[in-house]
Amino acid sequence: HIGTFSRFALSNGAARVIAYEPEPANAALCRHNLRTFVASQRAVVHETAVVHGDRTSAVLVLGRDRTDGVQNTWRHALDDLSHYRDTPEIVNPKSEVARDLQRIPVQTKPLFGRGGALETDVTFVKLDCEGAEIAMLEGAPPDGWLNVERLMFEW
Repeated sequence: HIGTFSRFALSNGAARVIAYEPEPANAALCRHNLRTFVASQRAVVHETAVVHGDRTSAVLVLGRDRTDGVQNTWRHALDDLSHYRDTPEIVNPKSEVARDLQRIPVQTKPLFGRGGALETDVTFVKLDCEGAEIAMLEGAPPDGWLNVERLMFEW
């Protein structure tokens, strides 16, 4: 989400990293954390969600901030795949923080196919796609993985 794994990969021999992160604050942190690699063209960061299928936009549901005021930038999912639900009650009556979720529009890009996120020179994929991982794996075309030799994914 913020470039930690990408920095590790680049510092341990990866020739290039193509990172996708739809959540704006995380994308900014990722760009910051990879700035030296971006400057040397070994990394590129796209503020985009990678999705199954060919839609060009989606709605990202952001997890609630903590009740002590700490902003939550690490829990988010695409709306149609999210288990997050709006609740009308107040989290903390003293601060009157409502429990409605924040939703933001995001650009998307398919993993597979022409114009997809998976480029021909990619050999390793770390997949963390805001709840879409299983749909992507199940719907992967047999020849869609191109030159990928290794796959790691979160779910």
